[in-house]
Amino acid sequence: MAAIVAANFTTAQAQSDDEATGRIVARLLEDGRVEFGWQPTVGARILPYPRYFPADITHNRWLHSGPVEVDGEEIGRIYARLSEDGRVEFAFTPTNGERILPEARYFPVAPGHGRWLRSSEITFSVEQPTVAEMEEAILAVLFGGEPAQANYNDWGCPNTVGQPGIECSRAVWSERELREKKAAEPNSGGYIGGHAGWDAQTLSVVREKTANERFYAVSPGVIKRFGSPTVNLIAVWHRESNTTTIYLHARSLNPDLSSNDPVEVGTWLGIQGDRGSPGNEHVHIEVRAGERTVGAGGADPSLPGPTCNPVDFLWRSIQGLTTIGHACGGAGNGPTVANGQQMYRPGTTEVYVAKIVGNQRYKRLFLTGEIRDSYGHLRGREPVTVSLAEFNSFSTSCFVRFGSDYYFLDVREGADRAGKFRISDGQRGLSAVGVAEAAIFNVHAPEINNAAFNSRSAITAAQAARMSCGN
Repeated sequence: MAAIVAANFTTAQAQSDDEATGRIVARLLEDGRVEFGWQPTVGARILPYPRYFPADITHNRWLHSGPVEVDGEEIGRIYARLSEDGRVEFAFTPTNGERILPEARYFPVAPGHGRWLRSSEITFSVEQPTVAEMEEAILAVLFGGEPAQANYNDWGCPNTVGQPGIECSRAVWSERELREKKAAEPNSGGYIGGHAGWDAQTLSVVREKTANERFYAVSPGVIKRFGSPTVNLIAVWHRESNTTTIYLHARSLNPDLSSNDPVEVGTWLGIQGDRGSPGNEHVHIEVRAGERTVGAGGADPSLPGPTCNPVDFLWRSIQGLTTIGHACGGAGNGPTVANGQQMYRPGTTEVYVAKIVGNQRYKRLFLTGEIRDSYGHLRGREPVTVSLAEFNSFSTSCFVRFGSDYYFLDVREGADRAGKFRISDGQRGLSAVGVAEAAIFNVHAPEINNAAFNSRSAITAAQAARMSCGN
């Protein structure tokens, strides 16, 4: 296979407005990481974040960068993985397309530090469907072709499909708009008025007020919850993107399905209804990062907020695109971290794990990739990319529990060793100095006994509480 070669950029004729042409570029840093970016045929180099391939990676799972944006719009993401011969292989996945493997795409094992190398040139379409086009495609699958409309009561965007002439200001807010609206309504999770999803209904409901219409899955996955007393909730988890599509208000459910059953796009789920929303038959859909079994909290700050752009996600889903999960990452799409999930500190490759208990949110830093991979359920799973605001909404903790013992792990970013202090007065002492139970992370033997930790003298909880945690 061809290796990527030294960068020697020349000016060329610009491509058409609905195409993008360029190359993946990469260079080796002194710390062993590989930095990569996108070099358009015409224009300045674009450096997304995160954009660093870790030096200590041991698996060949594809990892991806943050969004590559041109004029504020995402055109795709750079993918990288470790090949069996030790080289890093690169690819590019357009936002609305499948992964592209350039002919020259392998980063040499020992290229020398600092010099940008480039892949062979690739060209792809960047033409974007309109929101209305995405909605119509989703509705056709959701209701099996039955005439239908999308209804955005709290978004100021009513009846945008099925009633020509009614203009919608914006069915899906851009990341910039969403950040601004979240700042104006900080407890809303980015959803104005507390409405946390995408409402849809058949036109037969509008005419007859009640209908016996089936609705079908608009994303694949495994059923994690099938029915609930109040809103007849259905939760379908998609493992590859680690996202859950939630459907509410079904009158009745498909009797041939139950929890843990697999579903595909187009699987019959239930009958459209008004459970939990009397007199308003429709299907409410929301898409949330992580494996979830409850609906979003909307404007209630005590509940987890919705996390993903539903129209964008579901359109990618029904098209069968591998970029399905991209609708759930990045700044501005609301909280993107589930309990127990890994996340990068923005702009770095430092990895933290999240702990969410009610409205308490904590994070702790993994000292090394080896320690992180020692947890089997985390091995090979790509941490999510979050906004700085989302990252900072988690308090950093250095308190851990192993069996009946409690420790303070003095872990710092950029370090490969850390101090380990056993807390002599244990849980009682921690409780006395105000350390919340939610701030204490359970760890296992391969981490607490790892040679990267230097055992220090035992300290009291009061002493530990006065120590700084993290950088």
